[in-house]
Amino acid sequence: MEWLLEEFIIDFVLTFCMRLFVAIDLDDPEYFSSMQEGLRKVAGAKMTFPSSYHITLKFLGEVDDAKKGKIAAALSSIKFGAFDLRCDHLGVFPSEREIRVVWAGFAGAQGAGADRAFKEGYDSVVRLQKQIDSALKPMGFDLEKTFVPHVTLCRVKSLTPEGKKNISEHLKKMKVEPLRSVVRSFSLIKSTLGREGPAYETITTVEAEERLL
Repeated sequence: MEWLLEEFIIDFVLTFCMRLFVAIDLDDPEYFSSMQEGLRKVAGAKMTFPSSYHITLKFLGEVDDAKKGKIAAALSSIKFGAFDLRCDHLGVFPSEREIRVVWAGFAGAQGAGADRAFKEGYDSVVRLQKQIDSALKPMGFDLEKTFVPHVTLCRVKSLTPEGKKNISEHLKKMKVEPLRSVVRSFSLIKSTLGREGPAYETITTVEAEERLL
């Protein structure tokens, strides 16, 4: 009977566990998947690799269906102009001593990139995230303490001492060819956990008022 209960709980969670997040979708999957290929070969590391690539602006967690409409309406009221971003470096969370996430970052961050246009783009995405925070705060969502625009390349589940050394050396040697992306919108996305991994569904998309070529 215990195994039946366990199977029921698993099926219930997989069916009804819904998470919402706000993100910028990026249009160059081959660019990010090519970075993942080298990471897959690192010995001594157990990792998982996402198959979709986006900049998460805010993670909302599990939300009642009744609240989705209000969230979408609040996000739709945000006004912003299109802006440029340039992916040009790699980073890790939380630190090089304890690597849990490997990510691709954008020019304009402290110590990364010097081009004024891309610095303005970096400032624009940070400003957009703050607008989203302000729009959703009245609904009880906490403000983000820190925000680092990035695309997750892999999540590290476990590392042997050799694996830690291998992944650190790989990241130091890995060359990142800069990629320019024009951000013209952001979306509210539903993530539903399934046996084959998360499935994503766009609930609403907010377009920029001004468009770049």
